[in-house]
Amino acid sequence: MPAAATPVGAVADLDLRVDEVLTKILDRLGPGRIEQATVTGSLLLFPCRLELGEQIARELGLDLPLDHPRSIPGYTIWSGQYLGVDVQVRASLRAPVGSGS
Repeated sequence: MPAAATPVGAVADLDLRVDEVLTKILDRLGPGRIEQATVTGSLLLFPCRLELGEQIARELGLDLPLDHPRSIPGYTIWSGQYLGVDVQVRASLRAPVGSGS
């Protein structure tokens, strides 16, 4: 049995919702903090400076980190929901837990 298709209207509604949430996030954070945003049913934010990514994520209430230490350079993606939309923020790689830094 084939998988059920998502109605076109539902996709358009989700895209509109994500666009609205992006506008609210940019208004909340103020100018010059987000360099790029990728919208794919969720929202991925790229700060102008990666070292500000964790702070931005925490301001938005995103508290689920996923570290990518083997990438060059390493980075952390902070995830969660903001106003009902899945949002991720790219950030500098966190210090390992228990490292004291």
